[in-house]
Amino acid sequence: MKRRRFLSGVARTSSGPADQAAEVPTIGSSGGDEVTKTVDGRRLIRSTRGLEPINVADWNSNTAAHLLRRTMFGPTRAEIQQAAAQTLDATLSALFGVQPSPPLPVGPTPPLAAGQTWVNSVFDATYDNNFAAYLKAWWIGVMTKQGMSIREKMVLFWHNHFATEYVDVQDSRFMYRQNDLFRQNALGNFKQLVKLVTIDPAMLRYLNGNTNIVGRPNENYARELQELFTIGKGPEIAQGNYTNYTEQDVQAAARVL
Repeated sequence: MKRRRFLSGVARTSSGPADQAAEVPTIGSSGGDEVTKTVDGRRLIRSTRGLEPINVADWNSNTAAHLLRRTMFGPTRAEIQQAAAQTLDATLSALFGVQPSPPLPVGPTPPLAAGQTWVNSVFDATYDNNFAAYLKAWWIGVMTKQGMSIREKMVLFWHNHFATEYVDVQDSRFMYRQNDLFRQNALGNFKQLVKLVTIDPAMLRYLNGNTNIVGRPNENYARELQELFTIGKGPEIAQGNYTNYTEQDVQAAARVL
């Protein structure tokens, strides 16, 4: 299913048993969203729509809000009103439109001059923890100033899918480079994205690709590539062998990489 067609309907979701047990009755609904409140005061928004495209007559501020909440981070009232005032197709075109790259993150002063970035400089072990904190703040800022675009939601999606952590990577420049990689390929070809992630410095360090050498293979990335990032294990059919790949496949992938 194409992205535009998928977002012309709204996917059905459900909460897990823990949330269901803690819920109190529904407190409202909006555009296919059912709003409930847990006993500890949290608001839960659950979709009650399926995948079928909505009727043109049903496109209004409620359905616009429903769509934007799922494709953006905290859409503003003005953005919801803008979407509702135009057609669904126009809103989808805006969400999938090409966006300019955000400005580079800037670091603390000192050690940097005001407005200076570190992401294309030499590694500075003394200040890199500080740089990592500035990188997090910068990314949150990019999310909140995204405009009407699905791109930043997809950047976070790919960051969660191809998971890495600064605590293991220990280089904020690499974390920025990976973040930018996801942004440049947010809506691109998955096969190409997998290739780029495979040689990404943050991923190489996080899953030990930098220690995978001839005569002493490290299978960490080769295993995660198949188990988590692409095809998945499937049911186990023998010790160490699965429906979708085998241990021999992992070993072969490690040798190739």
